[in-house]
Amino acid sequence: MFATAVGGWKLEDSDELPEVFRASAEKILEMTADELKTFICAVNEDDEYNGVLQPLEPDLIGEFYVLEYWNQRRFQKEYFEKIKEVFWSESYTLPFAIFWERCIQNYCTENRFRVFFENGMERMEPKEDTGVAYDLFNMLLVVLIAYQENVDAEKTLDRLRELSEKREGNEEIALEYAKGLFNLSNKQGEEKAEKTLDRLRELSEKREGNEEIALRYAKGLVNLINKQGEEKAEKTLDRLRELSEKRKENEEIILVYVKGLLALFLRQNIDIEKGAKILREFCSTCEKYSEYSQISTFYETVRQLLSDPSKS
Repeated sequence: MFATAVGGWKLEDSDELPEVFRASAEKILEMTADELKTFICAVNEDDEYNGVLQPLEPDLIGEFYVLEYWNQRRFQKEYFEKIKEVFWSESYTLPFAIFWERCIQNYCTENRFRVFFENGMERMEPKEDTGVAYDLFNMLLVVLIAYQENVDAEKTLDRLRELSEKREGNEEIALEYAKGLFNLSNKQGEEKAEKTLDRLRELSEKREGNEEIALRYAKGLVNLINKQGEEKAEKTLDRLRELSEKRKENEEIILVYVKGLLALFLRQNIDIEKGAKILREFCSTCEKYSEYSQISTFYETVRQLLSDPSKS
């Protein structure tokens, strides 16, 4: 289980193995050299002995094995406190985070393993003073939101908000919270997405100098436009236009704005007069910011498509 969760275990590192795993390791190391070679080769499904106990593969099997192993011990709180301390320690933080991200992608919606992912993965949360591990955990919460059903995702988002508020001055965690809001709004229907983006707007205003958060808000508005009727979409476009005017130096936000204009123009049922007005604004905005390479490239691509309907 340990080798699978951290990407492999070198037998020569047995003296440094955390206490919670030492008893199991001692049983392995009591074997004779030949027995040990046979054992490691069998587990690794290999003919060569390299002194490393490899993770169980393929990944889906290894992840299932670890989660099921923990599932059998899910009521042993002391055990989980010990293994969390090990996995989130400096030696294993990154490989464990990579492993846990795969667990999220493949198993977070399985009722069998629900206990490990519910309430913002509180069972797997590292201590606040773990530095990099704590930041990685916040990133994993963002990933979790993208895969969960809406009700569970909202609970995870609440946990992400709490963590961001606890570390008020940490811009990285604030950005992870913004990413979580953006991911959730993508999955929601129009009404709930509007409320989620209101929270993202408030965060963006509060973190005025954070361009990345503002960019997430802009992208969220474009997604909202695609969910709304024409009248509401025009009002959302006004919000996006206002944001782009405030962030004239941010090429990516301007690009999101012109994409929003294009999305509204391409509505099948749009009024011809309104469509012409939006197209003029699209063209004038692209020309105004033609010094930005991404915008000029995008503008030229769109012009070619519009001039040749067979390509579009």
